[in-house]
Amino acid sequence: MSSVPGGHSVGSVTQVSGPPTRVFVVDDHRILVDTLVPALDAQEGVEVVGQAGDVATALAKLRGSPADVVLLDLRLEGQETVPDIASFAALPHPPAVVVLTGNGDRRSAARALEAGAAGYLVKDEPLDVVVQSVRAAARGETPISPTMLSGVLRELAGTGGGPLTSRELGVLRLLAEGKGVQEIADELIISFNTTRNHIQRILGKLGARSRLEAVVKARADGLID
Repeated sequence: MSSVPGGHSVGSVTQVSGPPTRVFVVDDHRILVDTLVPALDAQEGVEVVGQAGDVATALAKLRGSPADVVLLDLRLEGQETVPDIASFAALPHPPAVVVLTGNGDRRSAARALEAGAAGYLVKDEPLDVVVQSVRAAARGETPISPTMLSGVLRELAGTGGGPLTSRELGVLRLLAEGKGVQEIADELIISFNTTRNHIQRILGKLGARSRLEAVVKARADGLID
């Protein structure tokens, strides 16, 4: 399992300290929900705070019981949920939305990430990967199924990559100072999701798999001091 932009490898489940990561599951496949919810809730440092089979119900529940991470199926009731990702970001306490789907298409993943998703996982990932991805998303990282990572980064970068924009260079300089996603968002007065999307595009354009690698490549290319 790979995680962007933090770059931490996601493998076996490890012990964690501090408050549990609150998770909300949005999926209309009853068998999956009945299996996944208790399995997640049994993990150390993870608490499932709710579940729903459609976006409207999920949003209503999350207004009363906030979550740190939402696991969202890509399709609910026959409709793609990418347009609904912004609705989760508009909540009083916006969660990180990780798409959990059977669709391994890199273009679908890129669309979801561009819409503000915090990550993209296919449903054949083992439980420990899902757990670690939930924790990574709560930390502001972008977990992506490893078989899809390089293709998604290329898709986000577009054909040929292209030069970094002035805003992307500004974000990159702050990354080089060791600042996290929220710190960068606060300094540039932009949203957390917008900052994360800038980082995703930087990684794609530079062909990097982590923030550290992006900074190293940018310094080698003379893009930053």
